[in-house]
Amino acid sequence: MARTSVSELTDGQRVEELFLVRDSQFGNTKKGQPYARLRLGDASGTINAIFWDIPGASADTLRQNKFLTVRGSVRTYQGSLQVNIDSIKAAVVPPEKQGDFLPTSDVDIDALFARFEEIMSEVSNPHLAGFVKAFFADEKLSAGLRTAPAAVRMHHACIGGLLEHTASMAEAALALSGHYEFLDRSLLLVGVLIHDIGKIEEFDYDGGISYSDPGRLVGHIVIGIGIIERVAAAVEGFPKALLDVLKHYILSHHGVPEFGAIRSPMTAEALTLHYIDNLDAKLSAYQHAIDEPAAADSNWTAYQKMFEGYLYRGDPFAEVAGQDEVSGQDEGAQDDTGVRGGSDGGGLF
Repeated sequence: MARTSVSELTDGQRVEELFLVRDSQFGNTKKGQPYARLRLGDASGTINAIFWDIPGASADTLRQNKFLTVRGSVRTYQGSLQVNIDSIKAAVVPPEKQGDFLPTSDVDIDALFARFEEIMSEVSNPHLAGFVKAFFADEKLSAGLRTAPAAVRMHHACIGGLLEHTASMAEAALALSGHYEFLDRSLLLVGVLIHDIGKIEEFDYDGGISYSDPGRLVGHIVIGIGIIERVAAAVEGFPKALLDVLKHYILSHHGVPEFGAIRSPMTAEALTLHYIDNLDAKLSAYQHAIDEPAAADSNWTAYQKMFEGYLYRGDPFAEVAGQDEVSGQDEGAQDDTGVRGGSDGGGLF
């Protein structure tokens, strides 16, 4: 029997299905009753879930297992679908099948990687071109860039997400360096290439996307610095001052300290890199939010932590389209000759 995927869930549906637990948080109601909020997922997407009055044995099961068979009902909560859980049971998924439950980029990774390499061929500075060549010659780096997610949850949180994010930024960098001609295209493109490269080691994603030990202890910024130092060392005569500038891109791409930046952007290319990164991440998160399962008649997403509010998903042209339809019907009404579309016999055809 085929399993019911997250994307197929509908309001009012009873469900008893196997899911990957992407996230879990425990709490207590005002009356002291324990509950758990979950994020369930498979390759098609994710959905929120709530387990009220969770028994102690079920809490232990949830803490100890990342794959669960969930029994409950799908309901609408604040405009989006969620699963109200009745019971859970630990499930065993063989390692070779666990990847089937991970969200995967819906773009052609081979084609996207080829396009990204094409963009990076725009790097003209000899030292930076040597850096790019050494980067792509490193099989571990190339493979990691193709497969790693860009985040656990916020944006591009899927296998191949890092490449999707980085290649999208590279397209924006091409456009912006063409418009703002004082920007150094070679520097900006290499900044895009390296800004998140530490994420190839920051995450584990064999059976769910989570932080690795180095990811939690060190983080992708420091990991990234180590990576580009190794790449630069493979390029004969790579200037130290240029390496410092590349390090600055990694250290400053989050923009401000409260978002993880170790330095504020101090060059035009670093500033541009920060805003491209921020924009691409937020637009991806926006698209993911409005694509999540929701009540059919809802114009709003669930609460979005990144945006600190709800996002509008309605059609701003719906009323205009309705008026156009009525107008079109009036124009095509029968006249006193009995011919639809007017006495000249015209109309849609």
